[in-house]
Amino acid sequence: MRTYRKKTPKNLKSYGDAKTNSFDSWLVRLSHLAQVGLFVFTLWTIHYTVIPLYQKSLLDEQIAQKELELNRKNKTLENIYKQVRKLSLSQYVMSSGSECTGILLPPNNHTSQKLLEIDIPSCLIKTASEHGALDNLNQIDREVLNKTIAQTSKKITALRGIAIKGIEELKIKAKSHPETLPPPGRYTTSILNILSTSEPPAMLKEQKIKAQIEAETSRITYEYISKSQALILSISHEKWQ
Repeated sequence: MRTYRKKTPKNLKSYGDAKTNSFDSWLVRLSHLAQVGLFVFTLWTIHYTVIPLYQKSLLDEQIAQKELELNRKNKTLENIYKQVRKLSLSQYVMSSGSECTGILLPPNNHTSQKLLEIDIPSCLIKTASEHGALDNLNQIDREVLNKTIAQTSKKITALRGIAIKGIEELKIKAKSHPETLPPPGRYTTSILNILSTSEPPAMLKEQKIKAQIEAETSRITYEYISKSQALILSISHEKWQ
């Protein structure tokens, strides 16, 4: 028995092929569109994520370098300022130490009375306000300096009080117990020995007591002045920041 294969019409076969070709074409087009879309998305991602991150990283690196450079310059400026401050303070203490303790007084005024009459605290404040070198100090250091001057002035005032009291007690002791006075120095002793050959004992005793009072008064006064000068000098040795 023969089997006959059913034949497909030519026009139906052509339609099927055309439909398949059209579907394939659309697949190709969609594939191309997907590739284009992926490419666009990749560009968008690079533009809005990768590039900004890279730029930020680069900017952060530049900022860090600038900060290091700025820190180095600030450190250099800080060291220069410290040197200027040290020089300015040294000039001030040398000037005030001479002017405020009587070193610059004429020789005939270098007496205990004249030296004790000097108001060292007021002189320190006055020279600080007039000394041009101190204009180089910043506000914080100027406040520290003013505070240090005030503290130093209190110490010097206390030393002056001790010196004046010591001289007053010396005069009282000379009247009541002259034998307890410190012995005169070599030069004074030599002078008294020379005078002993021509002066009466009573006058010689009076001259000896007077010389002892003057010598001890001078010692007390110059000890006060020396300690005051040391305190003024210590102003420049303050623990500055």
